Amino acid sequence: MDGRRRWIALVLTMTAAAACSVVAGDRRDRWFYDEAWMLQVLDRVLGGEVLYRDVSFGVTPLSVYLLQAVGAFTGAEAWLLRALNALCMLAMAALAVCIARRLGASQAMAGAVAISIAAWMRPWPSANYSYLAQLFLMAAGAAILESRPVLAGSFAGLAFAAKQNVGLLALLFVLSFHRRQWWKPAGAFLLMGALPLAPVIATGGGAGLLEFGFLGKTVYLGRAGTLPPVEGAVRMTQFAADRDWVTLLPALLKFAPFVFALAPLVLAFAGWREKPLRIAAALGIASLAGTAPRLDLDHVRVAVPACLCALACLMVRHVRSPRMAAACLAIPGIGFGLHEYGAPLAAIASGAMHPVDLPHYRFVYAAAPQIGEIREQSRQLREMASGRDLYLQSPRAGILYLLTGLRNRTPFDYPLVTTFGRDGQRRVIGDFESGHIACAWVETIESAQLAPIELVRYLNTSLAPNATVAGGTLYCR
Repeated sequence: MDGRRRWIALVLTMTAAAACSVVAGDRRDRWFYDEAWMLQVLDRVLGGEVLYRDVSFGVTPLSVYLLQAVGAFTGAEAWLLRALNALCMLAMAALAVCIARRLGASQAMAGAVAISIAAWMRPWPSANYSYLAQLFLMAAGAAILESRPVLAGSFAGLAFAAKQNVGLLALLFVLSFHRRQWWKPAGAFLLMGALPLAPVIATGGGAGLLEFGFLGKTVYLGRAGTLPPVEGAVRMTQFAADRDWVTLLPALLKFAPFVFALAPLVLAFAGWREKPLRIAAALGIASLAGTAPRLDLDHVRVAVPACLCALACLMVRHVRSPRMAAACLAIPGIGFGLHEYGAPLAAIASGAMHPVDLPHYRFVYAAAPQIGEIREQSRQLREMASGRDLYLQSPRAGILYLLTGLRNRTPFDYPLVTTFGRDGQRRVIGDFESGHIACAWVETIESAQLAPIELVRYLNTSLAPNATVAGGTLYCR
């Protein structure tokens, strides 16, 4: 097979992988949480509510705007969120290939980078802003390599419009390589970063953006931090001690993004004399820093493309055979990719995953027990509400609002302590005390670190428990 056909085959394979991630999703219940919250935010905005004023959203608004533009025709659908993440993955893979080639990687090595991105960055059901922001950060890195400061600053501004901390890191990244004419990228950053914020201010959401996206983040930073999973490392040690190689190998491959994360740090020392290598190292470090303070597998995965660019640079310079270097990267990627994409497809073929026959979830599959569980829980809540507005204090609030049709009279669709900001809990308490809301359904949050203690204590002590239903407790005044 000649080079052109190999690239066509790779593009078709990547496209098929992206389509699989949209339809098959994940065998676990991730679709109950971050994705459902983002979908609920989109549904409320499409229904006429104002972002940041009526609806809490903890990052800058570009991802919602993009979804809203398409959602105006399709409605709020899970496949739409997944398609955006899948497109971001494909675009980041294309940028990573261009960056790797620009830094001296062979075609085979660049192809191995793309394969590894598809394997270790398979989009799980989640929110969209991190994928979008990291895409623009990668684009800024590509523009720096081509010595185009205005374009690099523009992409950094778009990264800010998608997720504020990644955008600020992108700006620092760009300015560090364009210090003499810093005003060019800085001006482009201000323009592209500010334009998407204009509709927020025009619709009265400016104060909410300031609170939810900036000032209230002090709570998030203090309570949401996570480190690489020590528990997973302990389990893998036990697998090795028991010589359970069949279980150990996939577990080791799953945590490869933490190994990739070392590449930019190593390259920062090994390649500091060459500007292109410094750019690759800085790009990887900025990408990793953009995942902080949540340094767990779910979040570090979005930094895989930038880290793989740095790893490709190291392998090109320290592995004598280009083919051997490409094979060392591609073979584990192919193996893990077959596992990541093959498992949900096998579950669909065996009947373990079914089409989700619920509102907002057309064209996607999930595990049959999960579908039955969330359908029954939403049915019980709908019957219990009997047409009344009901505040849901649950990490599943987003999907339950979507499926029950209940109206949330507060801005908070993901009621964890990290999303309430500085005074959000007191704001909801005030709604109960004023009679604006009469009833709440409270489901226990497994992580005590994320529980809104002040609000839950108020509901438990100031409202009367009426019934235990759908796995939670109904409280009314």
